[in-house]
Amino acid sequence: MEEKTNTDKEGEGLSKDEEFINSAKEQSDRLEAANKKQEELIIKQTALYERQQLGGNSQAGQIPPEPAKETDEEFTKRFEKGEVDLTK
Repeated sequence: MEEKTNTDKEGEGLSKDEEFINSAKEQSDRLEAANKKQEELIIKQTALYERQQLGGNSQAGQIPPEPAKETDEEFTKRFEKGEVDLTK
């Protein structure tokens, strides 16, 4: 004899085993939906990362600009101010 504990939508009684199976199916459906959403988000994130790499927004491969060459006049002004260390 099966123990009737719950009623489904049609009004029929469900046993504990059937209730457990239905609960497991619901959880499985929710997990599948979450996995599908996660997969969609990963695809979007990958596309964004690829666009960033190809668009030149990444830090890799960039060459820092060379410092500006100091003119003779600029060096003379720094020397007169005492900012030049000639011991180096």
